[in-house]
Amino acid sequence: MKNKSNLKYCSVCGREKEKKHLDNIPVDLYIECECEQKIREENEKKLQIQAESYYFNSRATDSHIMFKERNAFFNNMIMDESNEKVVNLSKFIAEMLINNTETESDKNGMVLFGNTGSGKTYISSAIINEYNKNAPINEGLLNIIKKNIANGVTPTDIPIKSKCKIIKERDLIKFSDIYNYKTDSSPVDEYVKADKLLIIDDVGTFYGDKNKASSTLFYVIDYRYSQKLPMIITTNLNKEELSTYLSDRSFDRLSACCWFMALKSEKSRRK
Repeated sequence: MKNKSNLKYCSVCGREKEKKHLDNIPVDLYIECECEQKIREENEKKLQIQAESYYFNSRATDSHIMFKERNAFFNNMIMDESNEKVVNLSKFIAEMLINNTETESDKNGMVLFGNTGSGKTYISSAIINEYNKNAPINEGLLNIIKKNIANGVTPTDIPIKSKCKIIKERDLIKFSDIYNYKTDSSPVDEYVKADKLLIIDDVGTFYGDKNKASSTLFYVIDYRYSQKLPMIITTNLNKEELSTYLSDRSFDRLSACCWFMALKSEKSRRK
């Protein structure tokens, strides 16, 4: 079929387009052919998916979610008696964050106990992933991303942030040593003051100064408790061991604002 580039003809099938005349416009308009419309809609759909994927990954990066946990979602999990209560509570917390609602009690977070490989990090990461995927987005930024992708330009320097953060206990304690006196801030503030959720992963695995660990954790826990900001603690310790590891004040605050849950499975619950 002869390729006709004139606006009068469809660029796909070559048929002449239907012409439409408007009195207030001095030129005739040609109505988009069905096959051109189909291709345009397919391209727009692909562009939307690419832009939303970029948006999600940017939020995940800002949350400090590890790459291997970015596919952690509740629909990827195998639920059984060992994790059903934990997964259901995690779903509830995610919905609370997404919908910006509060609980009827003072509790809004979780302390998650379990052995290595039981799925603590995977399940807690899923809460952040669900938030990052489903929380309202900035349509203006999304349109900029779509425009860049359509023009073959990799989007950069677009300020996409997440209100949820995750950090290993050892990194939290390490960051507490860094303080910028010019800006009156520390890298730890990004985590401590996360607007929606803070997850402190692997509490109890720090092998340095225990007093330093205890004081750092108290600062973080006390701040989020006093501001009624949700937090999740994951640990290989049991409840009694965690109570000994933390200061009494930290443990009392966690008891007041968090549900204590245990994973009994020996394997990470992933499909």
